[in-house]
Amino acid sequence: MLKEKLKSGIKNLALGLVLSAVASTSFGCGDVEQTSGELTQSGAKTQNAQEQKITISCAGDCTLGTDAAFGGVTFPVEVQNQGGDYSYFLKNVQKYFTNDDLTIVNFEGTLTERGTREDKTFAFRGKPEYTKVLTEGSVEAVTLANNHSRDYGDVSMEDTKKYLDEAGIAWFENLNTKVMDVKGVKVGLVGLYALNGSAEGNLPKAMEQVKNGGAEVIIVQIHWGVEGDNYPQDSQINLAHKAIDSGADLVIGHHPHVLQGMECYKGRMIAYSMGNFCFGGNQNPRDKDTMIYRQTFTVKDGKVTDYNDYSVVPCSLSSTSSRNNYQPTPAEDSEKQRIADKIQKFSDKLGNINVKFEGVSAQKSDSETRSEGKTDDSENRSGGNKTIETENSIIL
Repeated sequence: MLKEKLKSGIKNLALGLVLSAVASTSFGCGDVEQTSGELTQSGAKTQNAQEQKITISCAGDCTLGTDAAFGGVTFPVEVQNQGGDYSYFLKNVQKYFTNDDLTIVNFEGTLTERGTREDKTFAFRGKPEYTKVLTEGSVEAVTLANNHSRDYGDVSMEDTKKYLDEAGIAWFENLNTKVMDVKGVKVGLVGLYALNGSAEGNLPKAMEQVKNGGAEVIIVQIHWGVEGDNYPQDSQINLAHKAIDSGADLVIGHHPHVLQGMECYKGRMIAYSMGNFCFGGNQNPRDKDTMIYRQTFTVKDGKVTDYNDYSVVPCSLSSTSSRNNYQPTPAEDSEKQRIADKIQKFSDKLGNINVKFEGVSAQKSDSETRSEGKTDDSENRSGGNKTIETENSIIL
């Protein structure tokens, strides 16, 4: 009788150890259903007091202003048309941005009343009070590592940082990294600018800075690639992989002004281009497709234990198809399916990943199409006959 009880106790202990090991194993990119907390023998979850979950949302290019040469219904004109109601611009995505713990966008332009316009094709400037679009839209952080952050000289960058600071919006760019406290979790924010070749050299130092600041979750945002191209260049892929190898938990890309595919690398997600979002740089872009990327990170004892809880929200940069009214809006029905299929198609050429979308399942290409796509696209991603866009250009 005593032996039977002893055997039963040993079996229960072993089962408990196995279940605990499964619960603490980290899987990423949708490979295996992830569980958090500890499992009892009956399968019920008990929350570990040292575990915390934070949800981070990322969106694309936000240009809150206009080029001085633009006419018609520019962003400032739309502000006037809305009677100065700054909540108008992001109200259709408010449910995502208010129901997360941190929202990050690419702030592509300047907020200033000073400076001289740079000699470039397009230069963007907005009023200092346009920070209210971000604060009323529940955006807490922006990357300034892009080719429009100094459109009116260095003073315009200084002013932009000043007004963002006054509005309580965190900014980061190049070696000006940021570590934020989000529900007790330290989140490191790194913004790199690849168009001038500085990103790869700045990456090690930037990562060192946020790690020294105690970052437990590290988000790297990179301005890179070819405008109008739906597939990343080899240089983008290599840099994204280096960022993850250096400790990044998520890599988000900007600059092409259109969507690019997604990749899972070593269990971490890469979104190569988010497209335009609240974008005052074009009154009627040919391609209005955009997205919101959301990920919930489970952090335990200073480390991320769950990379699997993410979703992509297909969106349009405008709530109307006839023009850009600067009001990004979640797509619905057939449009939602179309954008999801599009992102999945672009992702198929980057690897075998089933992108997880909110409320819709994308149609995945067959393996033959993926294989052909990789072969056909290799010249484009490595440069081929295409010209990488300069710092002065923008897709219109």
